[in-house]
Amino acid sequence: MDLRRLLRILSFVSFVFCSCLIHGQLSDVDSVLAIARAAVDSVRAEEARRSDDTVTLRLIPQTKRQEGYRNIDDQYLKEVEDMIKEREFQSSVSMIRNLYTQRSYNEETRFHKDGLASLASGLYSSWRGRHFRQSAGIFRHYDFNAVDYAPAVAPLALTWGLRAFGLKGRSSMKRLTLSNVMAMGMTVGISYAAKNIIDETRPDGYDNNSMPSMHSAVAFASATILHREYGHISPWFTVGGYSAALATQMLRVRHNRHWLSDTFIGASIGTVSTNLAYFITDKITRGKEVKGERLNQYELWRSYNFINHPSTVSIVSSVESGTTDIPDEAFTVVDGYDGDVSFSMRSMLSAGAEYNWFFNKWLAAEAMARVATCQVKVIPDGNSISSDDIYGMNLSFCHLNLGMKASTRMTPSLRLGFRMYGGMRMTGGADADFTDGSAAFVTLSSEACAEAGAGISLDFVRPANKCLLGFSCDYNHAFSALFTNRWVISSTWRVLL
Repeated sequence: MDLRRLLRILSFVSFVFCSCLIHGQLSDVDSVLAIARAAVDSVRAEEARRSDDTVTLRLIPQTKRQEGYRNIDDQYLKEVEDMIKEREFQSSVSMIRNLYTQRSYNEETRFHKDGLASLASGLYSSWRGRHFRQSAGIFRHYDFNAVDYAPAVAPLALTWGLRAFGLKGRSSMKRLTLSNVMAMGMTVGISYAAKNIIDETRPDGYDNNSMPSMHSAVAFASATILHREYGHISPWFTVGGYSAALATQMLRVRHNRHWLSDTFIGASIGTVSTNLAYFITDKITRGKEVKGERLNQYELWRSYNFINHPSTVSIVSSVESGTTDIPDEAFTVVDGYDGDVSFSMRSMLSAGAEYNWFFNKWLAAEAMARVATCQVKVIPDGNSISSDDIYGMNLSFCHLNLGMKASTRMTPSLRLGFRMYGGMRMTGGADADFTDGSAAFVTLSSEACAEAGAGISLDFVRPANKCLLGFSCDYNHAFSALFTNRWVISSTWRVLL
């Protein structure tokens, strides 16, 4: 058998097997690839042997017809090799997408531990502020219960609204209904039971159902449902939902219906109850009602930017604690009172937004804005007036800062950062009125001062979670005698730009 015939036979064999592979007529893909590659390798080996045998090549005349056959066979062999490489590439891509889908499914059906940090913060704040809550003095009563429920239930209403208009989330209708009913049932049931067991007096003295905050529990349950259903589509669903929950938390403290610790424990109850409801639902349905998520371009883009250009916009929830000095020159007392006045307060609740833009992989510029509220009790030292005769004050602060941040990647999913910043802190004025409404006993004047600070941050990414999560700890110094040095512990939800 001459060489030309051998080449044509081997080429035909390769063509048959590759055609079967492309049209799906053979189930054993690895066997087909192996046979096709063996055919190509055998022809290449034969050509190499012939090229080395120079004597034989000189004795055998090469006609134009033989050269034409050789060119055709070489071109076809190259096409066969290209088809094999393309098939191997498609197999690799398919394997990666399947692994991502399985990993996102496992992430969705496991029990999420979100909310445990809020529980720890709430328990610590409750223990640390127990004497402050039990001391004499009440705050003014505001009846905003119905109004405060508007941002609390907004994420839940958005979830069902999106579903009604045809945008499907991670769950089938069965999983969505069962998990939501279970989540809200546990949230309301646990909160109501805890209120009756703990018997904590509200800041306004209206009743003894302060601990925990039902509004905060419902708000964070609602935000977690929106995050679980549509957070994989866009991180803005997650940011929007938790922004509404943080607004509810701030309003409940600002309206004197809850202490700071009440809102954190309520947030924990809502978040943990919702995650537990989804976990139980998946166990009941054996995970068959979860919609799988496929690897998409956004996920690849997010992973690349987290490593090379992690610029973000964020919402922030913080607790501030530290010095609580209020100097004499910062307030005035009603005329005719000759005694001394002191103040009692604990940690502040603050919320805000951050924006950072990275120039390269490590260095970024930051802009930060936060608002904070603090409950303050007035303690007169005179015998004629007691703390029960005076309403407490709500101090408001606004922080506007610019800074620089250095960040490095510790692992593929974790970044460690350090930042320094400076800016302005504005303090709003407040009045401590007599409970009979006759006049203001103490008036705290507003002020604006410079401030500076530094801190560290941790940001990490989780599979199938489009929103980055992070924690930070900052030391803040205000160039004022009022609340000079403060520690700021923050949780962040970040969106990559």
